[in-house]
Amino acid sequence: MDDEFSHLGLTDSDQPPGLSTSSMKEIEEVVRTGTLLGPDGPNGKSRPLGKLSTWDRLNTLADAFAEREPIEYVIDGLLPIPSLSILYGLPGDLKSMLLMDAAVCVAGGLPWLSPLQDGSSAPMVTRQVPVFWYDYDNGQRRCHERFQALAKGRGLSPTSDLPFYYLSVPEPALDAHNSDRVAELLEPKIDEHGIKLLCIDNLTTISGNVDENSVAMFTVMSTLRTLVEKKHLACIVIHHQRKNTGTKEQHAGETLRGHSSINAAVDLALLAIRKPYTNTVTVSSTKTRGKDVPPFGAEFKYTSRPDGELETAQFFGFHVAGSETFTQIETAILEILSAESSCNQSQLTNQLRRRGFKKSAYLTVLEKMEVEEKLTTERGQHNAKFYQIA
Repeated sequence: MDDEFSHLGLTDSDQPPGLSTSSMKEIEEVVRTGTLLGPDGPNGKSRPLGKLSTWDRLNTLADAFAEREPIEYVIDGLLPIPSLSILYGLPGDLKSMLLMDAAVCVAGGLPWLSPLQDGSSAPMVTRQVPVFWYDYDNGQRRCHERFQALAKGRGLSPTSDLPFYYLSVPEPALDAHNSDRVAELLEPKIDEHGIKLLCIDNLTTISGNVDENSVAMFTVMSTLRTLVEKKHLACIVIHHQRKNTGTKEQHAGETLRGHSSINAAVDLALLAIRKPYTNTVTVSSTKTRGKDVPPFGAEFKYTSRPDGELETAQFFGFHVAGSETFTQIETAILEILSAESSCNQSQLTNQLRRRGFKKSAYLTVLEKMEVEEKLTTERGQHNAKFYQIA
């Protein structure tokens, strides 16, 4: 039952005099699903005309206090349903391959990022759901090669009959700046296969002719946000990192390429960084609307055929030093402010720096604690910013 209309219902005692049971059932269907019905079709049943607008009923505190289902995750603690996430990094940082590996694991209901050594890290638990990978970056041959190798690495075969689907460089291309095109091309596939994890490679290729640095990206991201809410799924999009110009130290979240509306729209932004000359990747959250996502590591292992194509492929997890950093920084901030009562920003950040925390990390935590109202701020002389425990 659609959430917008689940509070409504009809019983036999509600049936007005002179109204047939079949007519009552049609009315109840409108109430239950929010679907408008038109004139009778050739089978004698009313034809659907479209959805009632959600503007027809405003939520109240009764809705806020109503019992909610537990949060569903396709990857435990990482990708809830519904959600819109982004995975970004520099070219060659293995982000597409890493997400492909995760997608195969979700389709198979297999643990993701199992450690090479017992106890070095914990694998991420997945929930088996139908997965759709949309590719407009790697091309069909490379997608075939990679998904075959990743499936072999997990012991899967073509007869495994997993709910995994992919499409590479289709015509016409998806254009998220045009919501009608998304409804026409993408939504029927989501409905047909019951997709609950949608992976898109990459954001630039689904943005139509929109300049990624323009405010028009708001429309692209709004289309994706509407899609995840409407279809109740998790969507993760691959994007690119802005190259460091070297002119100033940047907050990690500021390196997400494109207009600020991209970062503003997502629930989770994950930055993938590949260690030079290795196949190891560190992934850290630069934005999260839910619970903290600690940094995690992934090491790529593969075997090759004589012709150079992949034979098997798989990512393994490893512990990232400082994966508890955000919690440690928050604890340190509270300790400092408990002792000092109030600190200006310079005093506070100097103490955090002396404790060995990086600027990009502690600025993220300070911003997050303000948003969560764990800290309050006020302005002093010369517009200096002072922090206190809320």
